[in-house]
Amino acid sequence: MRNVSDKKREKLSAEIASLESLDLSQLRARWKLLYETEAPPHLSRDLLRRAVAYRMQENVLGGLKPATRRLLERVAEDARARRTSKVVPLRKVGPDRILIRVNAGSILTHLTQGAPK
Repeated sequence: MRNVSDKKREKLSAEIASLESLDLSQLRARWKLLYETEAPPHLSRDLLRRAVAYRMQENVLGGLKPATRRLLERVAEDARARRTSKVVPLRKVGPDRILIRVNAGSILTHLTQGAPK
């Protein structure tokens, strides 16, 4: 993610919020500007809005890291070829670590177990 000023972040947030007021044809026009192609005809208004918002964020904040992009391309290719993808996590959680997850306002914790001594 790029270093972006608070002013640019606020402007981006306002632009994304304004997408809610656009109708389907306006969202398709915005898609065409951002993606330089026609929007797929089957996409719902909600999905178009989300994709346009994503591209706007990507343009301002930066896109996926190259390694992540390659991984997603490989998984997509495997899916098209009906092959099972093997995705190996790059990081492994070591023993005696606390994992924290926030879900619907609740904080869940889990202590990983170390090897027996």
